[in-house]
Amino acid sequence: MQILLAAPGTGKTTKIKSIIDTDYAEASNILVLSFTNATINDLTNSFREYKNVRCHTLHQYALIINHLPKNHVLCDYEIRLLERVSSKIEIGFNTICEILHCMTFEMMISSSIEFINQNPAYAEEKVGEIDLLVVDEFQDFNQIERDLV
Repeated sequence: MQILLAAPGTGKTTKIKSIIDTDYAEASNILVLSFTNATINDLTNSFREYKNVRCHTLHQYALIINHLPKNHVLCDYEIRLLERVSSKIEIGFNTICEILHCMTFEMMISSSIEFINQNPAYAEEKVGEIDLLVVDEFQDFNQIERDLV
């Protein structure tokens, strides 16, 4: 495992490109994960000439590997609304989500982790073999997001 620790603007992307060019030029599946859409947009532009590099936010990636694709992932407004409904009708939030086939990102990530741990062939089929995993802004991930990585 290689760890590259560097402050913003110190050339991490250039260093990663150098590592890819030197050690992973023949790799077919390089995955770059980060925390924010803005960072992923920048990284996607930076790696556009690399056809073997895919860039996603962790949440985008979680949607790709989600084993419950028919469930709706709730936005913040929907979560607040369902929380209010849950307390008014005295039914647990998770129960309402099960009934409505919806989930929060955290619920999706935790259920995906559990499913992958119980069904490793599923993960291999959905993800494939990753030759190189680059995680940017790892410090911004909470524990469940780190567990998914």
